[in-house]
Amino acid sequence: MRPRSTPGHRLLHSVFAAACLTLIASCGGGGGNGDEITPPAGNVGRLSGTVSVLITSEPDPNLESEPNDTVSQANDLGSIAAGDVLRATGSITQPSDVDVFQITAPSRIEVELSFVGTSTSADLDVLLVDPVALNAVERYESSANAESGTFVVKGTAFVVVQAFNGTSDYTLELTGRSLGATITEREPNDIVPQGRYLGTFTSGDNVVVSGSMMTGNSDIFLLAMPTASLTLFTCDFSVGNDLDLYFYDATASLNPSAPFQESISEFIPEVTSVNTPAMTLLAVEVRPFQSANTSWTLDINVGTPRLAGLPIDAATPQLVTLSTEPRASLQDLRSGPKGSQASVLPTELPFPSFTGDLIVKAHAQEATATGRAVSARERLEATVAPMGGRIVGQVPDGPAKVHFDLPGGLDEHEAERYSFALCASLRGRDGIAYAEPDYRVLPMALQQTPNDTYYGLQWHYEQIQLPAAWGVTTGSNSVRVAVLDTGSTPAQDLDDREEPGFDMISNPSVAGDGNGYDSNPRDVGDGNGLQPSSFHGSHVAGTIGAETNNGYGVAGVTWQTQIVHVRVLGIGGGSTFDIINAMLYAAGLPNDSGQTTQLCQVQNLSLGGGGFSQAAQDAVNAATAAGSLIVAAAGNENSSTPSYPAAYQNVLSVAAVDYNRERAPYSNFHATVDIAAPGGDVSADLNGDQYPDGVLSTKPDDSSTPTNFESYSFYQGTSMAAPHVAGVAALVLSQNPGLTPAQVSAILQGTATDLGAPGRDTSYGDGLVNAFAAVSAAAGGGGGPTLSLSANSLLFETPTAAADVIITNVGSGLLQLQSVSATTNSGGAWLSAAFVGSGQAGSTDASSLRVNVDGTGLADGLYEGQVRVESNGGIANLGVALSLGGPGGSGPVYDVFVLAVDIDVSPPETRSQFVLNTGGSLDYLLSQLPAGGYVIVAGTDEDDDGYICDEGEPLCGLYPALGLATRIELSSMGSISGLNFPLESPNFGSMAGAPLEGFRRLPTSGQN
Repeated sequence: MRPRSTPGHRLLHSVFAAACLTLIASCGGGGGNGDEITPPAGNVGRLSGTVSVLITSEPDPNLESEPNDTVSQANDLGSIAAGDVLRATGSITQPSDVDVFQITAPSRIEVELSFVGTSTSADLDVLLVDPVALNAVERYESSANAESGTFVVKGTAFVVVQAFNGTSDYTLELTGRSLGATITEREPNDIVPQGRYLGTFTSGDNVVVSGSMMTGNSDIFLLAMPTASLTLFTCDFSVGNDLDLYFYDATASLNPSAPFQESISEFIPEVTSVNTPAMTLLAVEVRPFQSANTSWTLDINVGTPRLAGLPIDAATPQLVTLSTEPRASLQDLRSGPKGSQASVLPTELPFPSFTGDLIVKAHAQEATATGRAVSARERLEATVAPMGGRIVGQVPDGPAKVHFDLPGGLDEHEAERYSFALCASLRGRDGIAYAEPDYRVLPMALQQTPNDTYYGLQWHYEQIQLPAAWGVTTGSNSVRVAVLDTGSTPAQDLDDREEPGFDMISNPSVAGDGNGYDSNPRDVGDGNGLQPSSFHGSHVAGTIGAETNNGYGVAGVTWQTQIVHVRVLGIGGGSTFDIINAMLYAAGLPNDSGQTTQLCQVQNLSLGGGGFSQAAQDAVNAATAAGSLIVAAAGNENSSTPSYPAAYQNVLSVAAVDYNRERAPYSNFHATVDIAAPGGDVSADLNGDQYPDGVLSTKPDDSSTPTNFESYSFYQGTSMAAPHVAGVAALVLSQNPGLTPAQVSAILQGTATDLGAPGRDTSYGDGLVNAFAAVSAAAGGGGGPTLSLSANSLLFETPTAAADVIITNVGSGLLQLQSVSATTNSGGAWLSAAFVGSGQAGSTDASSLRVNVDGTGLADGLYEGQVRVESNGGIANLGVALSLGGPGGSGPVYDVFVLAVDIDVSPPETRSQFVLNTGGSLDYLLSQLPAGGYVIVAGTDEDDDGYICDEGEPLCGLYPALGLATRIELSSMGSISGLNFPLESPNFGSMAGAPLEGFRRLPTSGQN
């Protein structure tokens, strides 16, 4: 599998997938004492080393990552507080381009904005979009290539860069400033579109704003109210004046026609309460009754609404009212320096989702001196209830599905925008790890052609050397492959191969069978009378394991593997939340259905849709750690945009080729593509067999009554390519059942037939799957040599150094080393490698690989590269990191928590902790550790939420380097020293809506 690692929790799970690789092991020895909490009893060991700090006083800018032209695809710049600086660089390449960035302020602050375009002939503007109404609540629209100003923010907000004319590269800088005791008005602010935005308000917020009133003028402020609220407004002013308060609903438009409430008494102060439904953008106007010349203050105190029969501090979702207004329209006319120019707000969502449904995860709250511990579920319930949300399902100890009853009368796009606004509003709430839409996932594009049952039409099997592989193995009944798709159908070619599965579709209207979760995964069809049903899952299952060599129908890749259908796609597609639970179910893990099954060693996901989901990534990681290899279709959009779930870390992404072994015209091409397999092209007949060059497999036909279940069809797509790889993975496991998902992936990719440009590329990944080479390598005998390196990563901390990596033949026959090459990501040619030694038994020309680094003249920092070894026994890649700068570095001083995380348990647990300060010694000692497998991670917890390496933290590190994780095997009473690694300022801005969950640290009471 590709190393698509990022800092934090997602990176840790990449270690689980490779947990069998004991890269560092202790040899036994004395124990030790340290500063850890709750040490385990018994024979214990210790780990020690030194961290270095690679940080400068000025943060590096985040480079914008496309696509980011809608709020749902916003690049996340992270958290911002007073004193923080967030930077981004980007490019507007055509006048219609839009770049969107997300920021989150845990506390209310003022942000100073500085924006500069490099082209003096371009005119770029900046907007601030609120999370509740998705409206442009602040605008910076000079007629130059630079913009500046300030805005107030609390919670989530979106910074939008767009062109008025021209194109240009740009830099964006946001600096957090503390607010004083009061927030002052900003002129002009006489009409609602000019009102000063004050951020989000929830129960308990108390803010004072102030201003000066002149005759005929008004002062207006905008408040984003994500929760149903009863807010007390108290306006004080000098005697002899009469100021009134007017309240507008600016949710749907910043040009509301009339106020919905007024407070126009003759008293001083002017006092009133306003009850607002959840998800309201509230405009508050301070207006003189007659002539006025006075300073004024407005105290804003937010509580929860009085609901029937409930005290003021209680709320239930059934009684909370959601705003009935649609979110901001795409065309928002707002007065400003450029008049009534129509500004296109990027609120259209690129991926369909189940409207009203979100996937949300909360952190538990530990007990304090003044309060009890609160579970993650309790905390989430308390957060979503005042917004009208309720939990309708939950992965045990994981994310929950939260449902909101959206107001009626919204069209499809309005409902999607409303759902995303709920999602965005939750992201900025205290204790929320992440919130994301429940994306609608669909089977990859299908095409049908006439049926035939002749094996000779299955050209795609010979293309991947299956007949030769069948000479080695035809599979094993002990291997189980889960098909997460539309479900099962009865067929003579499938019945004896299928084991009981599960219907994981929770929504009865999507399931189409009258209920939600149930034990019957039967595909009820998704046809509409005009278009027959796809029976997509049956076609996929037939490719993996149709009854073979039985004189009937078609052949499958495997002849004996058991198939387990987990139904996730129904009428209109499927839910990300359901697919998350299906992956957990197939891995034998707890899930929302309450049902589990025996581990399926392989899962096939011939589906895709929606954007990145942290909850889905977590489920992939958990399933991988449990021993389940996830294979997914790379997508059929002929696009370089990553497609999910295939693009997730720890997923084997499969592209498609045609009869000529060239990239199929629909197949996606992207760096996340791992391997290719036959997907077909039904528009061609390159082999002249008078049939389309599609993939032939089982597929019922309900175009007439009764349904013909003994039918077959040609389909094309990466959906058809993925089951070829899943089936070959099952054959590999039949040869060696003890292989981990990472090992199976390594065999499949290492034995693939290279296509396209030499080496790995975006169209084919590592190449076309080769069934014969893969099963031969898995068998370790009769299949030839297999290349293995004694390490898969190296860390150097001096400018010039060298290290040797042992080369081993773990297969049979003669290993012939063919080439070695070194590449770097930055810093020039500081990395080189060469074969050394006269050769060991089983190898023709070398016994080790010498890796040299020469960073002379390089600036302090972290440099990464890769060494690639090619042989007749496969390809091996070695990650190399060069850390220059030494301990201490420059910049602020932080407390750093160094953790030893046990990865032999699920979920992983922190077993030991050491706290150091970057202003002092950077040595650490983790003792009192029982024998087992560990990773070492270190980072700050500046927001004091109990997690390191999560969103917004300034420092994070993983031994030996971020992106190069290594399992450390500690024996009983073992001791390993010299585990040195750097701390970095991680870039959290690469994925919208994907904050990192981080690593949970131990309490610090009495430590160090």
